[in-house]
Amino acid sequence: MEWLLLLLCPLMMIFCMRGHGGKGHNHSHESHSVDAHKMHSMDQYKMNELMGKVDLLTEQNHQLKEELQALKSEKEKNIVS
Repeated sequence: MEWLLLLLCPLMMIFCMRGHGGKGHNHSHESHSVDAHKMHSMDQYKMNELMGKVDLLTEQNHQLKEELQALKSEKEKNIVS
């Protein structure tokens, strides 16, 4: 039974290392600053992309409101006539 625990230990270590990124960690300050810069650049890119989508949706919303208002006005004219 004890040998089973000894065999499980390396297997558990393999699974734990895979869960933490796999290929090992480089804990140098330079590595973290480069990773942080890449993450910031990606976040900035995603933020700009999302802001562009928000602007597009806002413009589409404005156009739809105008079309809806025109349809309501046309409907009211037809009811009065």
